[in-house]
Amino acid sequence: MPINRQSKLWVLLAAVIATTPALAEGPVLRAQVRAETAAAVAAGEIIRGEGASGRTDGANIHSTRAYSDVRAETVAAVREGRIATGEQQPVDAQVFVSTETRAEVNAETRTAMRLGLMPRGQLPARDATAAEVEQIRLAGQRARSAPVSTTAALR
Repeated sequence: MPINRQSKLWVLLAAVIATTPALAEGPVLRAQVRAETAAAVAAGEIIRGEGASGRTDGANIHSTRAYSDVRAETVAAVREGRIATGEQQPVDAQVFVSTETRAEVNAETRTAMRLGLMPRGQLPARDATAAEVEQIRLAGQRARSAPVSTTAALR
């Protein structure tokens, strides 16, 4: 008997042996399952909806503040810029400013893609070697020192 068929047979046999004690107790009726589930929910072992997940006492957490107070506070925070909406930045957030030109980033990205360092599809990204990092750095340096007309041609 081939190994593949033999392993399937062993898995089937193990499944039959594992279910034998459950069959000895008899079939479980739908009413029994519902009653056990209702008892578990009442005891707080199973949560419903957005209940207190992970709480051992099964109690739900309720707010002590009025909805109108929370809403007014949130509207004020959005108006003052403390909460970002859409793509805007919060007031105290630092905005990232690149120190490289678009041509440098483009050249470095193309070099990394050519070296196979950029993941594609479901393939994982791999770490660059020291030589590959140097090649990427040099590509950016060449783009920085290239004349503007050559840089525009790369786009």
